[in-house]
Amino acid sequence: MERTDMKNRPEVSPDEQEDVFRALVKYSPGAIAMFDREMRYVAHSDRWTKDFNLADEDLIGKLHYDVFPELPDTWKEEHRRCLAGEIIRHQQEMFPRTDGTTDWVRRELHPWRDKNGAIQGLIMFAEVITERVLAEKELLESEIRYRNVFEHTGTATVIMEEDTTISLANSQFEKLSGYDRVEIEGKKKWTEFVVQEDLARMKAYHDVRRKETGKAPNEYEFRFIDRSGSVKHIFNRVARIPKTNRSIASLLDITALKEAQEALRNSEEQYRLVVDNANDAIIIAQGEQIKFANKRAEELTGFLRQELLNRSFISFIHPKDRPAVLERHQKRLAGEGLPLRHTVQAINKKGETLWVEISTILIEWKGAPATLNFVRDT
Repeated sequence: MERTDMKNRPEVSPDEQEDVFRALVKYSPGAIAMFDREMRYVAHSDRWTKDFNLADEDLIGKLHYDVFPELPDTWKEEHRRCLAGEIIRHQQEMFPRTDGTTDWVRRELHPWRDKNGAIQGLIMFAEVITERVLAEKELLESEIRYRNVFEHTGTATVIMEEDTTISLANSQFEKLSGYDRVEIEGKKKWTEFVVQEDLARMKAYHDVRRKETGKAPNEYEFRFIDRSGSVKHIFNRVARIPKTNRSIASLLDITALKEAQEALRNSEEQYRLVVDNANDAIIIAQGEQIKFANKRAEELTGFLRQELLNRSFISFIHPKDRPAVLERHQKRLAGEGLPLRHTVQAINKKGETLWVEISTILIEWKGAPATLNFVRDT
């Protein structure tokens, strides 16, 4: 490439150079202002007046502190430091506008030197980032709300990546699995918790869910292996998170129910032994009436089994919790998706108040919808 002969370059007068420089600043796409050592405007871009709601009149020669009389003293001190040779950068700070409002801005100050290196003033670059800051704040608040809901769903809940890695797990999943969260998140795959006989089926669900919406079941049972090697029966509710290849799953331990069903298949006596010796009170409610209760339900409520049958389960709920419990029960019977587990205050036969955790599943009982409830004294 031919090099330009320095001798043939056109001469540009100092005045012309200044005009070119001012034009470059004026039409710059960013908010730029140039000040002399007294902080009077030497040049500024159109974007500067637009972003900071300044009048269209020319600012040249005006004192910056007259244009922005509410500037904090800390900013004025930064101006002095910059005029002494320091470069100053701020990624995010509040800026007082002339109309009394404030904005978030990103700001840089650079000394302006002449060709001999002497400082003649400073150049300020500024960008209004209020919309971005507010969006980030809203996103953070949304994430906090989401994490609170995630943590307090009442069931073991995980978020799974497309490669089956568990990226998020709540405290209930810690209890279910026997692992701490730091041992799970980003390190373990959900496939590690599934018995071999159930794994192929669940991996097929996982793949199909990402290829064909609605083709994989959202609710099913599988067998879960915890840290100690114990196998638990799980009722799993899983869905793909919209616009992602991630899934969220809620896992309810129904081992007691499965054991009860197995015992029932073997014999009525074995069934009663399992159910009556379960750690949880097991209650079946249809409409508002109790249709079945085990021995633990007698111990928890203080009523004999025959006293419990056909009695309204609402009568055992503390008055302040009754409306919410009844509404939740009716919605579940209507087929609405609700959290499987919740905590309420209950009242026993003596009138004593106790906190209980209730895990509920919608079932069919003698041809009609009912709820199967596992009640645990917390």
